[in-house]
Amino acid sequence: MSHSLNTARALLEAKNFDGARKLVNKFLEETPDDIRCWTMRIQIEMKAGCYQEALRICRNVLQQHPDNAVLRELEFDALAFLRRKREAKVAFEKFRADFPSQYIRLRNMQFSLDTLDGNTQKLNRQLNKFERDDIGLSDKRNLGVFYHKTLNVFRAQKLMEDVHPEYPDDLELNKTLAQNSLLLGKLATARKYARTALRLAPGDRHMRTLIFISYVYYLPQFYILNASIMLLNLVVCYFGLAVAAIFGFFASTYAFKAASLFERMTSIVLDAEIFHSIYFFLTFLLSYFLVQYPKYFKFIYETTREVRLKRY
Repeated sequence: MSHSLNTARALLEAKNFDGARKLVNKFLEETPDDIRCWTMRIQIEMKAGCYQEALRICRNVLQQHPDNAVLRELEFDALAFLRRKREAKVAFEKFRADFPSQYIRLRNMQFSLDTLDGNTQKLNRQLNKFERDDIGLSDKRNLGVFYHKTLNVFRAQKLMEDVHPEYPDDLELNKTLAQNSLLLGKLATARKYARTALRLAPGDRHMRTLIFISYVYYLPQFYILNASIMLLNLVVCYFGLAVAAIFGFFASTYAFKAASLFERMTSIVLDAEIFHSIYFFLTFLLSYFLVQYPKYFKFIYETTREVRLKRY
């Protein structure tokens, strides 16, 4: 059984979700009470982005194994990915009451809750304190991803690039690095990581859109917008969302003025009105928003997955 689970784990690492599911389902038909198989089954759905299905399976198994810490953590993770804040907080409080000695898991759950609440200042303080500890590569990778979520983009880039040579085929790491590089205006770097992510997940329209957006940045009227977005990230990181909202309002006003100036200049030079800055800017901002928050792709594209079967 252990050897077979290793095969399923290899299929999962190869992003062969369908093959891993079939193999684990076969094991579960033979040993329906094997907790390791159920844990693997839930992890497959989590890796595949099917968080609702992962939560459903997890809660069914928890009815028989309510004191399993791994299952309880997976339940919390699924709720966090689904952004069900109230339920995630309840799951966290129950986990803390039942497993007070699970310090690392409790710390990671607290990080996720602060991210859901948008409490970037508190989370950054916690992350800075944690970073001073002697941490391994895996924790360093996770820390970089958390920093990205709090828009502490400079620190996130440093940590993630440090560990990337050790995890070159980590899909989440490559996607996060692509997004973070775009926030920093490192366009070629963003495309490099996005193309790596596309190699790992060829059907990822989100990364294709990110590559397109990176080329739009080369248009002159977006230099000021890029600078404004970078400043906005810094304000969110160090002063919070309320101050950032005020800053964003004034920054957007000046950005639109810059676009109008660019429109007039091109109209004079080309003797034709080919740019309509307000619509151009709104279209770009909408695309940029989708790139930075991929969950909203659900409203545009139906979720599809390409699976290639491999022999082991």
